[in-house]
Amino acid sequence: MTVICCYETTKEYWIGSDTAGSADDFITNVGTKIFSKNNYIVGFAISLRAGNIIEELEDLPKDIKNIEDFRTFRDCVMLAMIEKGGCSSVSQESDSTFMHPLELIVISPYGAWTMGPDYQINEIIEKYCSIGSGELVATGALFFAAINNEPDGEHVIKTSLSAAIKHIGNCSGDCCIMKLNKKKARKKRR
Repeated sequence: MTVICCYETTKEYWIGSDTAGSADDFITNVGTKIFSKNNYIVGFAISLRAGNIIEELEDLPKDIKNIEDFRTFRDCVMLAMIEKGGCSSVSQESDSTFMHPLELIVISPYGAWTMGPDYQINEIIEKYCSIGSGELVATGALFFAAINNEPDGEHVIKTSLSAAIKHIGNCSGDCCIMKLNKKKARKKRR
């Protein structure tokens, strides 16, 4: 399973993931679940295949500066999941199709957003967010850092991921961490 978390400091957005992948009782190291794409970073949970499909998409927006840009991103992802079967698999035992939801955190220099399993999108208005099976433990650590205005984003992400890895059995592996420097979105001229 997975834990992805992000944290905002005054100058940066930080995001991180564990490296575990699991199916039933089998847990293996699958590598990072965050990647840089165009001018933003994507963290994905639940479906490794869907994350790989998103990473390979070429028609995603170059920038995500606001919620409207994130809607365009979401629509591209939805279409790719339908076309490439990114969130479904066939059971060998019953020959039926199972749908696997997808959850994302996306950070750009201009903001941070989540996309839920039903493709609902939200702007992250707090300084932090987490998704995946380690979400509750990681969110507790993120909350503590946020109320204390912790300025070291890398330390906050590593501590939050480490807490989830220690206390949630199917989160494991290493902590993968990335950051983006913040920018203010320019207003459109009329």
